[in-house]
Amino acid sequence: SSCSQALRAGQGRAKEMLASHAFRALGAKRVVAKNARAFWNVSLPVLQSPGGAHITKYHIVKPYKDGVDYDDFLVALPERDHLNSFTKEVPLFLRYLKVVTDQEGRAEAFKAFLERAKTGLVVESDVYITAEELLAVMWKNGYSDAERNAIQFTFPNDYKFHYPELSAMFDIPEEETYKFCMRTRMEDSHIGELDHSKVKREGLIRDHWLIFGTGLFIFKTFPFFNYYFGVKVFGTSMWCWTMWHVLNRFIAKTTRRNEYMAAQKTAQEVMEGEDKIVESMRRFANDAKCVEYLKTFKEDSEEKIAAYRKA
Repeated sequence: SSCSQALRAGQGRAKEMLASHAFRALGAKRVVAKNARAFWNVSLPVLQSPGGAHITKYHIVKPYKDGVDYDDFLVALPERDHLNSFTKEVPLFLRYLKVVTDQEGRAEAFKAFLERAKTGLVVESDVYITAEELLAVMWKNGYSDAERNAIQFTFPNDYKFHYPELSAMFDIPEEETYKFCMRTRMEDSHIGELDHSKVKREGLIRDHWLIFGTGLFIFKTFPFFNYYFGVKVFGTSMWCWTMWHVLNRFIAKTTRRNEYMAAQKTAQEVMEGEDKIVESMRRFANDAKCVEYLKTFKEDSEEKIAAYRKA
């Protein structure tokens, strides 16, 4: 009948609408999945709100170190050889590790770590977890109160456990502790130290003069782009730009070093002057006792004269 045909037609259109809606929904999910970036299951702060990221006006200030660049680990995703290394002294950790390895019967592990750290433990400066983070992880993994208290009362709260220390303390491969420390730092969007020689841009001068040659070749047929502009203006500008890129780091390093040395010299002179003032004041430290001595001078003199006459 006509009613049944109309009903079937309506159901068919409804199925088509639902199918198209489901297809669009699945397509949207695929787009979100493509735009999302996952690295060691680290959550991205940018994707936590529909508005995305808000860039603030505040600059982040870090202490200058020669040959060191700073970057957000979550953004840069640095390789292991890109990280800056330093030598860490670990006398406190060695004493604690000795107690732990003796209790667990891992004397060979202690000897190996002691041999490695004899002249200082060379580690990547920002691959670590703090003492508070370690205590939180131990609590989540069911360690006893005695084990957590041993760490809490031995190390300060701001102590940084680098991945070789965690590997030796918990008998875990260094590769696993390295990944865990890096993931912890990335989740905090940690701004860490990178080796400038490994992350710097290569071929800077080549790229600059390639821009000059390409620009000169393209614009040589344009009006007013004559010899004077192409060589004198454009070429001189490119030369100044190249020199600035090459020399600005050296100039900044030299001026900051001289400024730091001048500040250190001024501080040393101030301290020497304060020491001289204190030394001069000590010469008159007993002047206040003169009045007391004068009050008893007559009695003391008479007693000494009487004693002398009797003698």
